[in-house]
Amino acid sequence: MSKMLSYRATARFHDVFRCVWHDLFTKPVSTRHNGSQASLPSGPTCLSSRRLVGQGKAVNTKKEQNIAAAQSSVLNAAYRTLLSPVLRAQYILTQEGFEPSETDKLTDQELVMEIMEAREELDEAETLENIERIRSENGGKVEEMYASIAKLIGEMKWEDARDAVVKLKYLEGIQSAAEDKWHTLSR
Repeated sequence: MSKMLSYRATARFHDVFRCVWHDLFTKPVSTRHNGSQASLPSGPTCLSSRRLVGQGKAVNTKKEQNIAAAQSSVLNAAYRTLLSPVLRAQYILTQEGFEPSETDKLTDQELVMEIMEAREELDEAETLENIERIRSENGGKVEEMYASIAKLIGEMKWEDARDAVVKLKYLEGIQSAAEDKWHTLSR
């Protein structure tokens, strides 16, 4: 029974993911330095996705509760995947047989140097203005990488897309570190 439930839950994940990923891939979640604000559309697409897994329905039996819990878990996993451009791209690449690995390394030496310099500059930054400048510069690179990945995936250039995802991970790491430091200094 649990194997069948797992299969159904996985199938639901793919159904939910397919129904909304395309609309969301080119619309990254906005974040602001004064706090993260994540928003995804709540329009017809999301509502139909919730109906697809039966979210919000009353459950009476233990079996229905288990199924509802499994479906809710799948929907939450799909939501988390859609929320993150990196996870969205990794999911698509995996579906196309180009699964990114945790051991994928950055091969662009120029970008490696930029990242090292940005990290060093961030470590030395002592004012909110310096951190905001680093965030802004890096944010532009992140936005460019989002567009590049969307284009590469649209053109089905899977290996190039996988390389771009590795770059994006590093750039998002700088962004996250900058936001953390901004929050620390703003207290």
